[in-house]
Amino acid sequence: MSTVDSIKTSAMRQLPVSLPPYEEQHRIGELLRVLDDQVAAHEQVAAAADAARGELSTLLMDVAAMPTAHQPDAGLAPCIDRTTEEEAEDE
Repeated sequence: MSTVDSIKTSAMRQLPVSLPPYEEQHRIGELLRVLDDQVAAHEQVAAAADAARGELSTLLMDVAAMPTAHQPDAGLAPCIDRTTEEEAEDE
């Protein structure tokens, strides 16, 4: 068996509630507004960064897949000839 304790509304109305002075309430409200503005600004920066990352990713993939005159074998790493001059003369 379970019971739920409750307080009647009429009893709640009788309970004292402590509030800070009006000036302090005003300072708290102002601080919360400033924090809300900062959260909104950070969310905008994060959204812009996500969009930029997506665009950059798309551009990089498009460029990497596109062969050019300077890059006939697009997507393949260039071969580096490490033959010394002496080895080349011996061939």
